[in-house]
Amino acid sequence: MNKFKEKLRYELKELKREIGPVEYAFWWIVRILMFVGSVDCMDSGDTGHLILQMWANTALLFVLPEFHIFPRKWCFFARLSHHNQTVAALMVLLTSYLGNYRDFYGNIEAFDFYVHFFSGIVCVFVGYDLAKALAPSSGDKFDTNIKTISGFGLSCFAAVFWEIYEFVFDAIMTSGTQAHGDSPEKLLAMLINPHEAQFPLFDTMTDLMAGFLGAVVGGFLFRIILSVSDKKNEDKKKVAVTL
Repeated sequence: MNKFKEKLRYELKELKREIGPVEYAFWWIVRILMFVGSVDCMDSGDTGHLILQMWANTALLFVLPEFHIFPRKWCFFARLSHHNQTVAALMVLLTSYLGNYRDFYGNIEAFDFYVHFFSGIVCVFVGYDLAKALAPSSGDKFDTNIKTISGFGLSCFAAVFWEIYEFVFDAIMTSGTQAHGDSPEKLLAMLINPHEAQFPLFDTMTDLMAGFLGAVVGGFLFRIILSVSDKKNEDKKKVAVTL
């Protein structure tokens, strides 16, 4: 019991060290919005898959931080940065609350493409944090190239995994999250000009392309941030040596 109390104190200390009050408030704003939206979906008699999705994402926002309670030795989720909860809250806000509940997917042209592109960017940073959590003893030894490739590769994997998830979800729930029965979005159709026979694959392939492009942009941004950080660390070491 004492070890558990020590663990809680340690994790709370780490939470306060990593997360500021504004970021923490953002977690609860998204949680409240999702809870209210989930209740409203039930009262409004929305489709079953939308209600399920809203409640599942609401639960996810409360479950993710709880992984930090587990021992860090064998649970790599406990070694993830608390900033990943902010990313999760942001993505749930964009996709589930705004995209599905507020129907931004239907009302804003190419909103789905923008979301996948943005997720490709942020998943580079999340991907590297995941790689670092999986290999805690060697994470600090990664050079800039390995760090960038790790984040980029896991971001691309996330884009592929999401499309597989949507396909399986549609098959089980008989829903249409992959828009296989719809005509392509006008903006994307103008840019790509698909053949009519490609329409059923259009949503999946444009989502994958958006995620890949986001991963490329995120990889470049991540590389720049790492280079600047490494340069600052080298300058600090030089100053320390001269003193």
